[in-house]
Amino acid sequence: PEDFATRLPTEALSLHAPLKEGKGARTKIDLDGSSRDVDLAKQTKWQPGHVADNAVVVGKGAVAEIPEAGNFDREQPFSCAAWIKAPA
Repeated sequence: PEDFATRLPTEALSLHAPLKEGKGARTKIDLDGSSRDVDLAKQTKWQPGHVADNAVVVGKGAVAEIPEAGNFDREQPFSCAAWIKAPA
């Protein structure tokens, strides 16, 4: 995981949420260059990860709201990426 993580872009990102803490219902994010904590759902679960040491398990109703992220003009292009493991 550490070797792979060094290849991921981290500069000039509007939102970066690694979701790698491994325990608890809070995570650290970077929003427009400022670091802050975000509450996750109380039922948040974690498991060993592949990109990082830990990975969050997202279930029904497990949402983190970050309303100030992604304030783009409708004419402004953007991209979004996520590493997911779909259930079999």
